[in-house]
Amino acid sequence: MASARAEGVDPATFAKVVCVTTHDGGRAMFVLEATDHLDLRKARHVLGVDDVRLMTEEDLAHLAPGCDVGAIPAVGELFGIPIYADHAIRDDPEISFNAGTHHHAVRVERPAWEAAAAVIYADLAEDWDRGPAWIRS
Repeated sequence: MASARAEGVDPATFAKVVCVTTHDGGRAMFVLEATDHLDLRKARHVLGVDDVRLMTEEDLAHLAPGCDVGAIPAVGELFGIPIYADHAIRDDPEISFNAGTHHHAVRVERPAWEAAAAVIYADLAEDWDRGPAWIRS
């Protein structure tokens, strides 16, 4: 969110990257709108595994040694891991994401990013019931 504000773009068009690892050492990169949170249950389903965990700062430093922790660019092929994006990302003609630091970002046409990054779309974000508490079931 801070990066989106610094870039002067709508947080819904700023993509954040969340990296996970599986019990067998597999790794994956998930891209969501900056305002969303990754649903780990959905991540397990997409990856077809029983267990996933968020990568630690140490894991991220090993994955992307030239990048600031938390500023990994949304290009999984740079790191040899698959990249999955939440369906909400498809709604925007352009997206922005960190470019390896918290001080630099990239803004690209979404279709070009999809093709270059071999993006796989899936339902990844937590489902938020934003209605009043008294009407939630």
